[in-house]
Amino acid sequence: MPRLKQWTPRSSALLALLICAGCGSPVAKLAVSVNVSQVVQQSLPPAEKEPSLPRAPKPLPGVTAVLPALPAREIMTRPQNADELRESVRKLQESIRVRLEKQLRKLYARDVKRYEVELQRQFGDLEESSLTELSESIRAELEKVGAERLPKVSRLAFLAGWPDPNPQNTPSPTPLRPVPQLREDEALQLRKDLARIDAEFKARIENMSILRLDALAQRRTQILLAIELRKNELDAQANAEANKQVADATKDFQLDLARGQVIKLRPVAAESVTIPGGKPLAEVPKVPSSPELSEPQLTQSLVESDLRIWVGLNGFELKKGAVDKTAEFIAWRNSQKLGR
Repeated sequence: MPRLKQWTPRSSALLALLICAGCGSPVAKLAVSVNVSQVVQQSLPPAEKEPSLPRAPKPLPGVTAVLPALPAREIMTRPQNADELRESVRKLQESIRVRLEKQLRKLYARDVKRYEVELQRQFGDLEESSLTELSESIRAELEKVGAERLPKVSRLAFLAGWPDPNPQNTPSPTPLRPVPQLREDEALQLRKDLARIDAEFKARIENMSILRLDALAQRRTQILLAIELRKNELDAQANAEANKQVADATKDFQLDLARGQVIKLRPVAAESVTIPGGKPLAEVPKVPSSPELSEPQLTQSLVESDLRIWVGLNGFELKKGAVDKTAEFIAWRNSQKLGR
């Protein structure tokens, strides 16, 4: 892997070397020698033991088994828990019936909804026509009352004036002359006649309205009752249909749990069965080494780089056979923490 570019002691030493190279006048260099191999050996980490590869297990040997012969025989089967089996079957049938009835109810609910919509539509038409007839009857009564009131109202206006000065129809507290008294008596009677006509008209209108509204209310009650009866009818039909389908589906399934059953077994000849042994497994292949630099090569490259820095900082010159400065170089690397 490529090394990260970061500031290290080795970088500091290199910077100092560059600064020194650019400052001061040249001086004679002292010839020294360093045993690079010795430094590399001391910088190498302890060798790791290469893990041993697992060996493939030995294959299993083949096995041969002999099955003995069996003679012909008969087996009588008798249920030990007939009541429990009957109860289980009954619960299963009931569960199927309940689910089927629920599905049928959902299906029939659509028919009830369509039936209800149709009855509501019919009731709407009936209500509209009934109210139209009531309106026409009231109009006819108005025309009749108007024809009956008109001459009396005209006569009262002629006698008492318009608007009527005495709508409460209160007699004069003092006796009048004969002619004014006759006029007042006639006006009093006209007011009584008009009040009677209005009361009779109001009674007839209320009676007609009550009859029409009662008829509509009765029809609405009949519709609600018909819808409820239809719903109950379809619910009963769903229940009966579910019971019938479960009964039809199980009519040919007559489970006689109290009676035993004889089962005849045919003879079986002896037979041998051989299981072949397994094949040997291949050994674990060795993984080829990485093409990257080995540990000694990488360490030697770093030591040589540090040596060039150390020589430059101290003004030395490497030369074979010169003064051995290997110990000083190792101490410098340790002080600078420039190990592997």
